[in-house]
Amino acid sequence: MIVVSQFPLGHAKTRCETIEIEEHSECSCGCPIGPATCSHDQYFEPGSCRCICSDHRARNLCAGRGMLWDMKRCMCMCPISTWTACSTGYSFDFLDTCICLPINNNASTSILVTSIIFISFFIASAIGGYYIHHRNMKRNRIKAERRKEAVGFFMESNESEHN
Repeated sequence: MIVVSQFPLGHAKTRCETIEIEEHSECSCGCPIGPATCSHDQYFEPGSCRCICSDHRARNLCAGRGMLWDMKRCMCMCPISTWTACSTGYSFDFLDTCICLPINNNASTSILVTSIIFISFFIASAIGGYYIHHRNMKRNRIKAERRKEAVGFFMESNESEHN
């Protein structure tokens, strides 16, 4: 309850009224985010209550190229003014060239890399297999020669015992 005083035209008049006071119980002081909010390439700045990109050099290089620095993702992007819709079969390169590039170039690059890796693995397996086969053949030949020598030695010793 509150006492309200009014002084209209020289008359003093006092009356009591009830008013509602709004109380904010969910407000608080402090920063709603913390270091756990920041990505692996950011650090937490408590004074400004935000995550800041760690790689200042990349940000400076980005600005030097006339590009935009995305502070949330810590990456360089093409200025919005360069963004354009590309025709079928092309996609806009937002991160590097800022132009429409053929989509199949990206696909063919990954296919090429995958093919090279597969062929390299196949060649390495073939060479390894040949080496193992050759080594086993050599061991078997040596074992056969030793058996032959042992049999020959056994035969000679038996003949000399009989004579």
